Amino acid sequence: MNKEAAAFLTKTRYDFADLCTIMKLLRAPGGCPWDREQTHRSIRKNLIEETYEVVEAIDNDDNVLLREELGDLMLQVVFHARMAEEEGAFDIGDVCDEICRKLIVRHPHIFSDVTASTSGEVLDNWDKIKRATKKQKSTTESMQSVSRALPSLMRAYKLGEKAAKTGFDFPDAASAADGLREELDNSCARFLTAVTADGTVAGYIGCHTVLDEGYIANVAVSPVFRRQGIGRQLVRTLLERSKDLAFVTLEVRASNAAAIALYTECGFQSVGVRKKFYSHPTEDALLMTVFLQAE
Repeated sequence: MNKEAAAFLTKTRYDFADLCTIMKLLRAPGGCPWDREQTHRSIRKNLIEETYEVVEAIDNDDNVLLREELGDLMLQVVFHARMAEEEGAFDIGDVCDEICRKLIVRHPHIFSDVTASTSGEVLDNWDKIKRATKKQKSTTESMQSVSRALPSLMRAYKLGEKAAKTGFDFPDAASAADGLREELDNSCARFLTAVTADGTVAGYIGCHTVLDEGYIANVAVSPVFRRQGIGRQLVRTLLERSKDLAFVTLEVRASNAAAIALYTECGFQSVGVRKKFYSHPTEDALLMTVFLQAE
């Protein structure tokens, strides 16, 4: 044990600087083998897990657990900052400096002469300043900035919030569905939802991201209905509605053999692999393309 490590055994209370020093010792030559082996990617899931454990402590109104879980979450921040410092990218001081600067800039009613007497005014100012500092000139750019690593429902909620601020909002789900159908009809979008006689949704297809003459299609088919052939009908209808395009590309979870077989049967060919399938970020995505017009 070196002297710096031994000094921690005599302390009765520790602070943030101690945490940073302990992490430095763990990552140093001769330190902890496990900690020294880690990378940003290898402990990525730890950050997510610790965040959910903080949420659980909050939901349970358990302050003792919350104190512990916040410490675990703070450790993840210090861990990543330490690895970045070793790479020469930034250190924990830079992290603290950046968030302090952000808070000062985005609270002009505290650190400047701007007036904001309600929470709504504060949030409006925050959004305007955020868009200005990130050089987002349109709502579209603001929506595109929403992290794609978010769980699907959470990302959809955040996108909905941003859209609502521009007046694109609905009083209830039925109105939203009517609005979606209208927008799809107006834009001649290729979209289909398969519904059985009892009202069960079998699956859907729809334009996900426009890419020049083709697009990535977001396709979801219930495994039960895939076996019944409805999936095949969905994909073929997609292709029928896409005859004016040069190609259509699908993004499939690489481990989903049944889906890959379905798309292969419909004429798609594998054209590459991309890391982080959008709804399963720990898995790879297989890109499959079918060409609809002669090159």
